[in-house]
Amino acid sequence: MAGDRVDRGEALLMEWAAWLRGSGERAGYSSMSPLHVDWSPPSPGTTPTMRTVRGTASSGPAVHRAVLAMSIRAQQTLLLHYVLRRTDEAAAAELGCGASTVRARLMAARRAVVQAVS
Repeated sequence: MAGDRVDRGEALLMEWAAWLRGSGERAGYSSMSPLHVDWSPPSPGTTPTMRTVRGTASSGPAVHRAVLAMSIRAQQTLLLHYVLRRTDEAAAAELGCGASTVRARLMAARRAVVQAVS
């Protein structure tokens, strides 16, 4: 159950990031990292395509309100991770904290977003 909330929170925050960048639906935020074990490059002679996370028109503003209700530290962490696409380590360096702190903030934010939007 807790894992479902985190997964839902991850999806909502990815949609929020696409909405915030003004990209709208199918914003190009990859649904699978090229570092994932199931990822493979396109076959020779085919046109590469990238599956993207599909946004909904209503989730962006609702998630944005939930993010604005969070602490400044949480907001900065979410901005660096989802909008600017920084790694946990890069975000930690910019925020002046440890990568484990960034991961803990992201986990708490995902749960808070699901609770706020539900």
